[in-house]
Amino acid sequence: MGNRPLTKRVQSNLLKHEIEFRICPIRNAARSEFTAHQAQQPTKRCIWLPLYDEAKIILEKYITEITFLHHVVHVPSVYTMVDEIYCDLRESKPVKIGHVSLLLSILSSTTSFWNARDMCDPIFSTVEEAVGQSSQWMRLAMDVVDYSRYKNLESIEDIQAMIIIIFVTASIVGITSQARHMASAAISVGRELCLHRIDHPHNSNLDVPEPSSAKAEICRRVWWYLVATDWQMSQLSGPQKGTYSIDPRHMMTNKPCNANDEDIVDGMVGVGKPLTQPTSMSYCLQRIRLSEFCREITDCAPFGISDPGIPDYEHTKQIDRKICEFAESLPSFFSLAHSSTELPKTDPRKSPGIIIQRYILNFLLHAQRCRLHLPYLSRASKDPAYNHSRKACLEAARMVIRTERQLSLEVIPFVTARLRLSGVLHCVSMAIIVLLIDFCGSNHPQGKDLTELLEAFSILEKAKEDSPLAGRLLDTFKTTLRRHSASASAVEDNTTTQPTPQAPETSPGLACGSTAPTSMAYPTGRNIDDLVMDPTFPALDELWQVFDDNVESGTVDWNSFFAESDTAFLSM
Repeated sequence: MGNRPLTKRVQSNLLKHEIEFRICPIRNAARSEFTAHQAQQPTKRCIWLPLYDEAKIILEKYITEITFLHHVVHVPSVYTMVDEIYCDLRESKPVKIGHVSLLLSILSSTTSFWNARDMCDPIFSTVEEAVGQSSQWMRLAMDVVDYSRYKNLESIEDIQAMIIIIFVTASIVGITSQARHMASAAISVGRELCLHRIDHPHNSNLDVPEPSSAKAEICRRVWWYLVATDWQMSQLSGPQKGTYSIDPRHMMTNKPCNANDEDIVDGMVGVGKPLTQPTSMSYCLQRIRLSEFCREITDCAPFGISDPGIPDYEHTKQIDRKICEFAESLPSFFSLAHSSTELPKTDPRKSPGIIIQRYILNFLLHAQRCRLHLPYLSRASKDPAYNHSRKACLEAARMVIRTERQLSLEVIPFVTARLRLSGVLHCVSMAIIVLLIDFCGSNHPQGKDLTELLEAFSILEKAKEDSPLAGRLLDTFKTTLRRHSASASAVEDNTTTQPTPQAPETSPGLACGSTAPTSMAYPTGRNIDDLVMDPTFPALDELWQVFDDNVESGTVDWNSFFAESDTAFLSM
């Protein structure tokens, strides 16, 4: 897609064959095949879509559980779009290619989060069957987007599909280069569709929607999601670090309104609410704010001068102050000070969308603060000048663990699938790395309390049911703990059971300086050898240098270390 060279097979399919769409039960769908017609007609590629009722079930799950992670669609428009697709298919009319791209991406995203609770709708025989279809739907979505570009049929729905595919590749598949490429391609198509100039005063000769139309507002959502992704990527590890491709001086598209989807209609005026009022766009608007902060950091660090491995410490402290200011300015409904179970049913903070947004933002913000201070963490034991980084790093790591613990107690469907999100897994792993570095770097780790680490380990213990990576990370972390723990008696009477529910702390969840989470109690009867199940560590050799007694963490190339895993942040 875009500038990416297609494989010979796919390229041949696109150049020689038209695409047609048919429907069948979803268990037989998620595939394509070539159909031979009369000798005078070319062979067509047939892509099978699920039955209408099945598509509506999957769409409903996407709207109620997933869209809040990347709310670039307009729910009423998506419902209408799906109805149009199946109406056209029933009447043997040509379907809009972009509509199918978006539907296929939604199928991919939603099936990846299928769980036992969803089996009340028996469209799949097992959860594994549903999850197994995700990558197949993703490949079909990518092929149809490619086809759309080849035919010059690009649409806003194609870009929405690309954004969802970025989410799937970053969160589920974990392919770094593919996610980055898809982001670049989406930006390119966005410019082709003039998304960067929706509110330009001289659009009369261009195919740009009226500024007061619902479509214009959808375009603003899509464009600014791409802008935020581009600017955030400038601070992620990898070859693109320190660069971004969208210059704010070269666009004229207003930020999206803080409004719920039902308020977005043609001819709307003044529908935007204050940022202090929760809407389906609240998280996306804060994500834009955070991305502007990332862009400022990139602009302040000259590309040819900065050493990506060892950033300037004064600059780091400046960034930390800005993170704290950002946290303190967030609306109160993003605070972890109160559990949703304590709120009245009519309280907007209790809506599933706001709950999901609240926890994702907390994960993202505190994990990034961990990431910022990691290069200086172990230096604090030898140089008091770095005490601030140790305090900030541990504070942020504990907030990540607290965020996960509170989220696990929420009564919403998202909770059952949260640990499939690589972004959440990455944040938790970041927190564990911080806690382990501090534990292993202390003068007498044998005498330190392991409760905090065991609580964090229990999260990965749970996550490994759905994520092989979580299991491999857990084994590596436990082996590291064994290396630095004196004897079995050091952790006698502890084990990695799930944490018990606790009342939330009274401190605001995002304020820098928040109270650390209360330690969890663990039943008795096991020792360190029971905790460390398998002393052989997986192919994660880079982790070992971080915990090596002879390696100074300040000399570790953290950008190289996180080059692949940082992409998980694109799923948030």
